[in-house]
Amino acid sequence: MALACASSGTAFAQRGIAREGAIYLLLPLGARIVGGGQSVASPEPSTEQLFWNPGAVARASQRELAFHNGQFFVGPMSAIAGVFPFGRAGVVGATVAVLDYGTQEVTQPNSSLVGQISQQSYIFAATYAATLGSRVSLGVTLKNARFVGTCSGLCDDVARFDVSTTAVDVGMQYRAASEDDIVIGAAIRHAGPRFQLYDEPQSDPLPTRVQAGASYRLPVLDDEMPGTILRLNADAIDRLLDPGAMAVRFGAELTWRGAVAVRASYVAGSGEGTGGGVGIGFVTRRITFDVAQTFGGATETAAIGSTFFSLRGRW
Repeated sequence: MALACASSGTAFAQRGIAREGAIYLLLPLGARIVGGGQSVASPEPSTEQLFWNPGAVARASQRELAFHNGQFFVGPMSAIAGVFPFGRAGVVGATVAVLDYGTQEVTQPNSSLVGQISQQSYIFAATYAATLGSRVSLGVTLKNARFVGTCSGLCDDVARFDVSTTAVDVGMQYRAASEDDIVIGAAIRHAGPRFQLYDEPQSDPLPTRVQAGASYRLPVLDDEMPGTILRLNADAIDRLLDPGAMAVRFGAELTWRGAVAVRASYVAGSGEGTGGGVGIGFVTRRITFDVAQTFGGATETAAIGSTFFSLRGRW
């Protein structure tokens, strides 16, 4: 199962079937953005946007270091991410993520244990973003995606491998108003050479996606509930190389005095991170804690949700 998820299979969070490599690149991370609809137009320039839209971190004014975790059907995925602004020189980001498929015992016909197989996928990424004028921000992420299999004991050669490929994300955001009341975003993610697990005939294209969306601050609560912000998100996503299976994403976030936030979302498609979702977040001066839960499925027949956790510190 791990080999299928990492090398080729049905695209996560996307309608239709496509043979694609390194499909784990599509697994979502970042509890705040996941709970609010997985939007590339979300205006907060946090480390979560390193997974979605590199252009969105261009307006970061504080350093941020974060831990993000997602509990998926295929295994847990954890990441350490950082955002570091350098004034007019722009913003630099870095991410290290690992998806652990777990271990599998290797036994002989008499059920005696002779070895253990372990498999992990890794993502190493570096991001640069900058503003272009007062309303446009741009960003690019270069990353290395690896799939590693190790074995202790007696195993077939197929259980030992270390394959990798490079990929690039590009993204932008445009603030249609002077503040962030209306934000438009777009990103192309996971563009790069084919992912080759064993040989060229078995290589598959990367799961390159193009996504665009908008985020709107709804002012209906400004008078009745001062300090309360209601934001709505709407996005569309499709495969870049083989379009025609577009899926939509919707989300809402209600924040009270910048300290507590509740979120709800719907992500069309099948796979981990899809379906309905909810989230909640708590913010102090320097620490932000977010959790989210989705209620989609990893397969067409099993309704298995995913749980997300993020802890961010700023200074």
